[in-house]
Amino acid sequence: MQSTHRQPHYTLPFIFAVALHIAIVVFVLYAFNFHTDITITSPAQDISKVDVVQAVSVNQQAVEQEIAKIQHEKRNQQLAREKQQQQLLAQQRSLKEQRARATKTLAALKSERELQQQSTEKLKQQRLLLARQQAEQELQRKLAQMQQQQQQQQQQQQKADADKRLATVVSQYKQLILNKIYPNWLVTNGQNLSTELLIELSTTGVVQKVSIEKSSGQAAFDRSAVAAVYKSSPLPVPSHDASALALFKTFKLTLQPQS
Repeated sequence: MQSTHRQPHYTLPFIFAVALHIAIVVFVLYAFNFHTDITITSPAQDISKVDVVQAVSVNQQAVEQEIAKIQHEKRNQQLAREKQQQQLLAQQRSLKEQRARATKTLAALKSERELQQQSTEKLKQQRLLLARQQAEQELQRKLAQMQQQQQQQQQQQQKADADKRLATVVSQYKQLILNKIYPNWLVTNGQNLSTELLIELSTTGVVQKVSIEKSSGQAAFDRSAVAAVYKSSPLPVPSHDASALALFKTFKLTLQPQS
């Protein structure tokens, strides 16, 4: 926005002063010419002529001084106007520079605000993504935990089933072994006695060693039981089931006479 300044009106007084001085000069010149046309050379006329010349000279000097004064004032006014214009130009440049700095500052603030908004939006997206990833990880963890629990339950169930099946197989073969031993066990007294034996077998059921684990209290009864085991060799073993067969490598067996 440019500032306007109303300059003082010096033109009319200046023209009036110049016109007045010109009139004075014309009048003096006219008077001088008028006196030079008179040919009388009386002493009085000479004296008047001298006065006129001096008046003309004085008046001409005054006019020149007035003109110089007016020109000086005009020059000062011109300098003042130029100085004022320079000040106005300097103010305009300063305002322009301030406006440019303000525009630049506003642009920087706008850019910074946009960057902050972008950063905020990016941070929001990152938080949403992180929350989604954490939720997915938590879901995966729970699913893995459930799968692990299911696997553990399955394994426990499989082990329970295998133990049950193995126990059934062992029980069945122990009964088969007793069925084979009892016909070979000759005992007359000892219906209320029992002995616990520790028997070692080969993989084919051959009796390798028999020892008394828990005595019945009667040596003859215990010896007859041991003899019956040896006499029944080879004993039946689950050769088709490695897990069950391993249990019959060394096992305990309680013998009690049948009624």
